[in-house]
Amino acid sequence: MLSLSIDKTCYSVFGATDKTNIKLKLGDTTLKQEECSKYLGVIIDSNLTRQNHIDYIYNKIIKFVGIFYRIRHKLNFEMAKMVYFAFVHSYLIYGIEIYGNTFKNHLSKLMILNNKTFAFTTKSSHRYTYNTVIYKFQYNAFT
Repeated sequence: MLSLSIDKTCYSVFGATDKTNIKLKLGDTTLKQEECSKYLGVIIDSNLTRQNHIDYIYNKIIKFVGIFYRIRHKLNFEMAKMVYFAFVHSYLIYGIEIYGNTFKNHLSKLMILNNKTFAFTTKSSHRYTYNTVIYKFQYNAFT
């Protein structure tokens, strides 16, 4: 038997120009309409811009940039690479099929942040191009 938690259940309207006239009821309860919601760890907004999910990933990863900067001289390359894959890569790669096909300018802040993280991991200058750091790391999250 399927049971729903009514207070956690919401809906989004995709593609409609007037979204305010649509009301959904389940029994006697009116469901909440949300502009964006999290589904299986991916934030989906009603305009399908993917920007909310990219901002969510950015805010998760930005916490690790300072940590990587502080530990870059304490770990060898292989250990730093393992820490990167454990904490940063997992956020980047999860749901990339959904948000990865967006416009390049939407992804640019994630690519810059990833580049900084790579640079700290490889003890390189953060002014290196993305391709140079990728060559050292032998990995590209955005292809």
